[in-house]
Amino acid sequence: MRLIDFFDRIYIINLPHRTDRKEATIKELENINIPLIPGRVEFFPGIRPDHKEPFHKLGSKGCFLSVIAMLKIAQSEKSRNVLILQDDITFSPYFKDNEAELLKKLNQTEWDIVQFGYMPEQHCQPQDSKFCSFQVFNESLIGAHFFAVNGKSIDQFLEFLETLIQRPLGDPLGGPMPIDGAINVYNWQNPDITRLISVPVFGSQRSSYSDVTPKWFDKFVILRSLVEFLRKLGIARSLKRLLSSTSARNRSGE
Repeated sequence: MRLIDFFDRIYIINLPHRTDRKEATIKELENINIPLIPGRVEFFPGIRPDHKEPFHKLGSKGCFLSVIAMLKIAQSEKSRNVLILQDDITFSPYFKDNEAELLKKLNQTEWDIVQFGYMPEQHCQPQDSKFCSFQVFNESLIGAHFFAVNGKSIDQFLEFLETLIQRPLGDPLGGPMPIDGAINVYNWQNPDITRLISVPVFGSQRSSYSDVTPKWFDKFVILRSLVEFLRKLGIARSLKRLLSSTSARNRSGE
């Protein structure tokens, strides 16, 4: 069994002007033998709002509204389930070898939301790359670049998301927030749902310029081009960790 067989809909959120991300994601899909199929596997034109309010960031709002729009389509089509990817997705090198076993286990499990991708530092990862499983997870998790919603849960989750954006920012019951935060709050406020995470992480975020959380150097074309070159070489994140470590030592007076 493969992703394309298991999920009725596979969406990849992509802002139309980010052709660089679209091309890179097509290569990622080709690497795991998933073709683009209209109505089944396709890019969703990401929503780019005119203003960020009531969210903290414009990109977070656009992503949130895009997820709502995709869920509404799945709802109207009475889809059995829907898989949502971000256009900076990069599949783990061992995903292809474990795909069939992973989906076989998911097919035998009760679930409402499953996150295949998240920040791996937040959860202990197995050393054996052949190990794959799902775990019920009820804690805070960062990352919504590779997640799925079961058809039986779409109505409730969609209603929850639409309720969040009607509340003010910082509302104690939950207001506008990034989509990964919304998944956390939805889980906590609905303890009867089953939220799963894959172990290990089967998808991470490719290093590239982000419209959701742009860095200061991304505002300058020349610097952005240089950093993008370093990102492709896999150097940018190493430099970022080095600079962060140096900054921390300087603050501590070492």
